[in-house]
Amino acid sequence: MSMPKQVGVSLLLITALVARTGWADEHGKEHAHKAPHGGIVQTVGKYHVELVSKDAELNVYLLDANEKTLPIEGREAKVVLQVPKREKQNLVLTPAGEFLRAAADLKDADAFVAVVSINLDGALQSARFAWKRAGGHGEHGGHEGGHEEHKH
Repeated sequence: MSMPKQVGVSLLLITALVARTGWADEHGKEHAHKAPHGGIVQTVGKYHVELVSKDAELNVYLLDANEKTLPIEGREAKVVLQVPKREKQNLVLTPAGEFLRAAADLKDADAFVAVVSINLDGALQSARFAWKRAGGHGEHGGHEGGHEEHKH
């Protein structure tokens, strides 16, 4: 293959790789987000959902694309919480100022998975959060996540 063809093929492959990576990011890959309230942030459609865990509760904030807190009045939301070696809990999130809150016993939990479902733009949408204690007093540790949409 001639040098110009090699360069052309290389550029084509690089362009395809960059385009594919961008597509994947828009469709569910985890993104690095600054959590304005110290929690874990996941992308759900055009929104971001932040989960903040405390010893006795879970708090959920709805954020815009710029990580600014949005009003939660009139939002229906729930969370399915799974702490290892405990029964799965189905919790209702209720408004508490600028966030939604659910009581949850997390004081001795070293890890948990929470799936938050919230009504956004007429559709029930979900975000999955996996939390692990970093080795201290409830510090945010590693996490993973994703999202899915459920039309109703």
